[in-house]
Amino acid sequence: MRKIKFASYIFLLAFYYLFVGYRLYLVLPALIIITTYAFYPYKWRFYLGLEFSIKFFVIFLISLPPCIALCNYIIQHALPTNIILRSQNIKDSLGMVFTFSQCLSEELVFRGLLLSFFVYVRKIHAWKIILINGLLFALFHWVFNLFLFKIKGVIELKALTTLFFFGCSTTIIFLLTKNILLPLLIHFSWNFTRFRSNFVDLNDPQQVIREYASFNLVEGSNNMVILSICFFIVSLILYCLIKKIQK
Repeated sequence: MRKIKFASYIFLLAFYYLFVGYRLYLVLPALIIITTYAFYPYKWRFYLGLEFSIKFFVIFLISLPPCIALCNYIIQHALPTNIILRSQNIKDSLGMVFTFSQCLSEELVFRGLLLSFFVYVRKIHAWKIILINGLLFALFHWVFNLFLFKIKGVIELKALTTLFFFGCSTTIIFLLTKNILLPLLIHFSWNFTRFRSNFVDLNDPQQVIREYASFNLVEGSNNMVILSICFFIVSLILYCLIKKIQK
């Protein structure tokens, strides 16, 4: 009975992502939370990584502006010299909400549900969880851009490498904090800068740079691959040190 319940739950989440998510990201987090509450009313916050204090949430809000500014600086310096980042109106509240909903839904699934399943249900070793989650996060972006978006395209290997190490690093952060706030802070700050801006080719200003192409330009740049690996190494060292202290 428990297996049937769990299988039904996973089927609903997959259905939301495939047939609702990329069309209507604004409602996806609510669907995930409501469905999780319906199936697991006593542990839904725990499984989704939503157990955090008000103090932690306030720190999250205060950290958003400087984190967005840092991401903007990193992206500007990762682009080729002929590509510039032209920010749109930051007062575009609907766009901001859409980006936040997109990031929140991915964090609920990849850092919340998946990690809770790996850690507390399957009891998989931490290093395997980190690698599996990183691979799934990169694969998710590759599949969506190749098959599900209206404008389809291939995310190249270097960009997938960056996404893999980003997924691994945010997984480590979740394992340390036991909630999605810090991964969400990093993820939203990055995506807000990425997708609320236009990439302009100075050699051809009228050219429209599609989403998959922007992945190859930014995440696929040599600087970003190196930075993502460094981020992963620092996160891993921090994780090992904290676990050693806790012992």
